[in-house]
Amino acid sequence: MTWGNEPTLAQLAAHERRQRRVYPRNPRHKVTFGIGAFAIGALVWVVVFPVPAMVFMVSDPTFGDGFDGGLAVIGAPIGLAIEFGIPSAATILVAGLLLVRVRRQWIHVVVIAGVSGLTPLLLLLALLPFTSEHAFVFAGVPLTAAVAAALGRVAATPLVCVAP
Repeated sequence: MTWGNEPTLAQLAAHERRQRRVYPRNPRHKVTFGIGAFAIGALVWVVVFPVPAMVFMVSDPTFGDGFDGGLAVIGAPIGLAIEFGIPSAATILVAGLLLVRVRRQWIHVVVIAGVSGLTPLLLLLALLPFTSEHAFVFAGVPLTAAVAAALGRVAATPLVCVAP
């Protein structure tokens, strides 16, 4: 029995779903993203990062001498994506969680790019001695990671909910 123009349960449920999508659950969080946004950003990072990073690694005189192609063409980019991808993903996730109160998406892109560029730089400093021979690698790999992370964050921007 309905009393005039009252909404049905289906209409109320649809309204709740729309409200949940538009406004985050926690009122202090201004920006929310789901696993889909993180997955899209990670996929873009994994596609964009390894190829230029591999070019920087092969151009290094100490690495390029022993490079023979073959399976290394496939294995080295996958190894780079795993070696730098897992720590970068962790730092990007932490930075994203710290930025939930910031509404401006360009700030997110800049911070994510900075964090993602800093992580491989610190890993390279831990793994390789900093010499003039490795300077191209120390400049190129973090820069490539930062650009890839920025592109991934820009790709995930449409999937992010920004509260008013």
